[in-house]
Formats: sequence, C-alpha cells, structure tokens
Amino acid sequence: MHFNTGFFVTIGIATTERSSCLKRVAFSSTNFENILTWETKADILPGTVFDVQYKQYGEKAWLNKRECQSITQPFCNLTHETENFTEHYYARVRATGHRCSSNWVRSERFEPRKETIIGEPEVECIPHVRSIKFLIHPPYTPLRGEDGHQLNIEDIYSKFGAVDYHLTIFNQRTRQKWKKTEHNKEFEVSNLDPDTEYNGTVHLYLLERSSKSQVFWVKTLPDNTWLFYCFVALGFCAGLVFAALGYVIYKYIKQHSAQPMSL
Repeated sequence: MHFNTGFFVTIGIATTERSSCLKRVAFSSTNFENILTWETKADILPGTVFDVQYKQYGEKAWLNKRECQSITQPFCNLTHETENFTEHYYARVRATGHRCSSNWVRSERFEPRKETIIGEPEVECIPHVRSIKFLIHPPYTPLRGEDGHQLNIEDIYSKFGAVDYHLTIFNQRTRQKWKKTEHNKEFEVSNLDPDTEYNGTVHLYLLERSSKSQVFWVKTLPDNTWLFYCFVALGFCAGLVFAALGYVIYKYIKQHSAQPMSL
C-alpha cells in the first residue's frame, strides 16, 4: 500500500546518534493512521535500504516491523503496532547501503490519543423552507472495536469526555452569522429565511482539541405558501360564480314554468 507522506502532519522529531544518512525520524498521524517517516540527505545513493523497529514506552526490547525491513521508501505504517491509543511508543530507523550507513535514529515519544490530527467530519444538509437539518458523520479510523466494527473519532474520544459539534452558519443575503454548539450528531437550525443561500463550517471539539473544519453550502427551499392561498381564493371565487350562475338558471326556469299556457 502506498502512502503519501506529505499528507500527514509531523508530530515528533528524532534524536540522532551519529547518523550519516538520516536527518530525522518522526511520527505523523491523522485519524489514528500512524505513519513513521524519515528524511535522508540529498546525496544518498540508490540501493540504500531501511530497517524499522518499534516498542511501547517502558518496554526494553525493540521489535522488528516485519513489513518494513530492507525497504527503500522513507516511511512505514505502524498503525497496527500502535493501535492502543492510550499508550506511548517509540520507533527507530537504520539505513544501510553502499557508502551510506547509520546508527539507529529514534523518534520522540508518541501518544496517539493526544497527538493524532483529527480530520474534518462529513456534513449532510437537508434544507426546508425556514430551517436546515444537519447530519454530522465523524471521520472513521483504521481501528476496530471488540466486535470488529470500524471505529470513528467519536467512538474513541467519547470514552474520555463529551464530544461537541461546533457550527458556524452565514446568511449570504443579509451577511448575518451565527454560532451554535450541539452535543448530538443530528440537529436542526430554525428561523431561517426561505429561498436563501447559507454557508459555514462544522468541526468537532473534544478533550480541548478541535478537528479540521468541514465547509458546507446549502439553500433553503422557496416559500410556496402563497400558491396555496391563491388556489383557495380561486376555488372560492369559482364557487361563488357557479353558485350565482346556478341561482340565475333556477330563477329563469322557475319564471318560465310559472307562466299560464295560451289557449
């Protein structure tokens, strides 16, 4: 599997030991996908390979990451090895190659729960005439629960405290802005203008941390209530016309039927 190392945010910087090929080693993590990355000097020769080891804080023995032995790419996925998000971990890398070698270069201590970057949630907007219903979907992680289902960010952080949803909404026509905090993933914003464009952002707030913000755009439905009243009025007028016409016809027939027949 290929990972784009530019997507992740650097969390820890390595402590080096007379490295001739490696400049730093760091954990980068988004939504608990924990990737170890490292940088090399520009003049490193082709054919240089890297070995990766890891360990949990407090353990003495380093463990080999089997899939990251004698690799050529400058990253290694340690998500499974660091899946206990309340623990602390270290990782280290060694380079070996022609005219290039290094001692083990160790990362800083890494705690996934506090250091992973929380991505933006998915936002589903359901517009009505004077309100908008929001359905928030927290980002999923590679982690799984005891029953095997895939865990999202709320599943993990709700064990340690409340997860709040912060909404900022902006009226494009009147230039008004509101802020709203909800504890549920489904909520509705009322007292809005019909047939009006609204945009804004939604982000999660948990353990004094904020996720990335998701931008949304939605337009309320037009108010067609006047059409109903128009139909009612037209129906009433039509009823009056038919009633008047019926009355005129009735009077006409009655008048002619009352005249005596000529002998």
